Amino acid sequence: AFEGKADQRSALEKALDADASVGVALTEVAHAGAYLLREGAGQLLLLQRETDLLIQGAGLGGGADQAAQALLPALRQVAQWERTLGLRNPATAMDVTLVDFHFAERLPGAGEHVYPGEDLVLDLVKTGGDWVEIRGAIRARSRMAQTLHLALVYFSREFGIHILSNDPVEPGGGWATLWGAKPEDYFFLDDGQNESVERFKLIVSTERIDDFLLSQDDLALGQIVSPTRGVQREDGTR
Repeated sequence: AFEGKADQRSALEKALDADASVGVALTEVAHAGAYLLREGAGQLLLLQRETDLLIQGAGLGGGADQAAQALLPALRQVAQWERTLGLRNPATAMDVTLVDFHFAERLPGAGEHVYPGEDLVLDLVKTGGDWVEIRGAIRARSRMAQTLHLALVYFSREFGIHILSNDPVEPGGGWATLWGAKPEDYFFLDDGQNESVERFKLIVSTERIDDFLLSQDDLALGQIVSPTRGVQREDGTR
């Protein structure tokens, strides 16, 4: 969606029409878009509507055309993040019920708790004023008669796409740990956070996917791009 002057909207639409690879179009319905482009304080801002998260912005000092061009890389990355997150193949001939996928939380002392289903909620607690990280393992297994390739993809809050594993799994029904075996593999909350949404996708295929076609680095959230003055953050640091 877009909130701003008519000339700014025209400049944006011109830039988007000129580069079809961005994969973004402006909607006429004010509240239809999950993302919002809005003018504010001499800047063109790209926001996530539900959370009001400032993704990136561009200074309007050089005109609406330059601001629109400066925001195209961020728009392209957000669009690619959404497309990959929504990736589905409803026409597959593969029996997906023969692929199991779960998160098993490691319990204090010994043992684990396995969470069924695709959507789950993990409760973090504080000890001595600090969040205690949650450790466990994301696992999958195949009960098919052929070797499959399982790619675990993580979609970060910063609109990055990271391939956590991309390995063959032999038939036989044994569980493979796709994430959780390394010391740095755990769930946590940053200071000031009360909750965090983490998104993972399991891609199952008969051939290994070219994961470099999906990967993208995190965006630097909150950057304000000025076409003539480089890049700075909202707090003024470069």
